[in-house]
Amino acid sequence: MRQFPDGWRRETLGELGVQAQPGYASGKHAGTGEVLHLRPMNISPDGTIVTDDCKYVTADAGNLRVTAGDVLFNNTNSLRWVGKTAYVLLSEPVGFSNHMTRLRVGGSLDAQYLATYLHFLQQTGYFESIASNHVNQASVATKRLMQVEVVVPPLDEQRRIVAILEDTLTHIDAAESALRHAQVKLTSLEASFLEGIFGATNSPMVPLGDLLDGIEAGKSVGSTSGPARDGEWGIIKVSAMTYGEFRPDENKAIPSILANPQYRICQGDLLVSRANTEALVGASVMVRSSPNMLLLSDKSLRLLPKPGVSTEWLWRVLQAPSTRASMSAIATGTKDSMRNISQAALRALLVPSVEQTSQHDALRDYEGIAHSLIGKREHIDSCLWRASILRRSLLAAAFRGNLTRDYRKDT
Repeated sequence: MRQFPDGWRRETLGELGVQAQPGYASGKHAGTGEVLHLRPMNISPDGTIVTDDCKYVTADAGNLRVTAGDVLFNNTNSLRWVGKTAYVLLSEPVGFSNHMTRLRVGGSLDAQYLATYLHFLQQTGYFESIASNHVNQASVATKRLMQVEVVVPPLDEQRRIVAILEDTLTHIDAAESALRHAQVKLTSLEASFLEGIFGATNSPMVPLGDLLDGIEAGKSVGSTSGPARDGEWGIIKVSAMTYGEFRPDENKAIPSILANPQYRICQGDLLVSRANTEALVGASVMVRSSPNMLLLSDKSLRLLPKPGVSTEWLWRVLQAPSTRASMSAIATGTKDSMRNISQAALRALLVPSVEQTSQHDALRDYEGIAHSLIGKREHIDSCLWRASILRRSLLAAAFRGNLTRDYRKDT
């Protein structure tokens, strides 16, 4: 059993007398009311409350409020994010959704210490391990939350730990912020190069259909399963085409009797998402390696370039910001959360037309740039990974008593 310093103990939230109160669904009250209503997305991955993209409710929508000094626990989310916890510093009382639980502590527990400890548990995957899994989400019931054990130092030492962590983590936060800003800059730089090399230039513009032998669409088979395992057929989700590279793991398993090899995805395929949000509809990927037993879905299209049209060149053209903007403009649909592009509209999309030699020249020019961008991204990702490891190590040391060892000796 792990040994803690003298005076430290382990107790459950229930034993510590923590009061837990789930929130309420905004439902029909959501809109332009005067009371801020927090949702899981308003707790950031680093455990702070952000008020971007908030809903507002009317004052009579519910009398539950969270105030400064409370702890807000995210009880329902995806498995990756369930358990996010924040210490509330907002100046005005606000509402909170039924996917959140308000925690209020007694005299032997510092609220900010508790928020930091619970968020540390989330980062280490603890709440993933105890959550109840449902379709596309996980939850930690109030009863189960009250059984969670907390390492409890004396109250003055809890506050000392919080002060040390605040001072130290501020520097890690600043470093991570700078690295994420660099990621945004690289994305912007990549977009500029794509536009300059493959976007609408002085080249003649032609309908995309003039460069294609055909477009193939997949079909829906109504699966709600998890990803296909070895030897199983899978149908790709929209997320397989969303992030600029093909993600074969983003799929749903289907019974083999429903698998039509006509829609099988092959190495070298150019895929386009025909349905997504306004910003992501028309996202395209090129399949670099042959995936195992994956099929097109009804929300994916396979473009078949004519002879003399490089598949990779056409893919880069579709990635150019001007082409992406045109795709968003021609998408139809009444909801921003799901826009659609018809095959007819896609064929009519105007794109540059250049000779095969010029296509190869453009790809050669971009290859060196892309290689450099990949190297820089990998370096930034490595730095962010090291920062996250440092953060976890620091928190682990704090809750073992190592950060305040000298403090105890002095007192």
